Amino acid sequence: TQIVTAAPLSGNGTASSPLTLQTSTASDPDASRQPFNKRILSNVGQTGATLETVPAGKILVIEFLTGYTGTVDSVPNTLLELTINGTLAAYISPRNYFNTSPGFRLWNYPEPLKLRLTSGQVLAVSFYSGGENLVLLNGYYVNAP
Repeated sequence: TQIVTAAPLSGNGTASSPLTLQTSTASDPDASRQPFNKRILSNVGQTGATLETVPAGKILVIEFLTGYTGTVDSVPNTLLELTINGTLAAYISPRNYFNTSPGFRLWNYPEPLKLRLTSGQVLAVSFYSGGENLVLLNGYYVNAP
């Protein structure tokens, strides 16, 4: 007995022509993506620290930033700044905080982004707060056209 198939299946179900699933990465836009994850741990007042220099022939897309800044209660807010080649790309203030112990706050950074850097561009970060900072950046590299 043979089976008649159509894409994405091929074969006719016999021993000499088993059923197989045809796959193609040519039409998959995610196939060329190379994951990018960067962890930044910083103390008080770090400014202009280089996070990443985009290699030749690549494009870096940053899609999400998450993390926290720890401060004492008397700090009214905290700020994080991302720059590309020294030019402001994102200025982020946490949306909320929670008290972890008397006199101490953790400010949350849940921030969707869409930053695009090309070959040779430099991504840098500055923290404007009175405490410890932990930030995670997520995105991907693709080959430049």
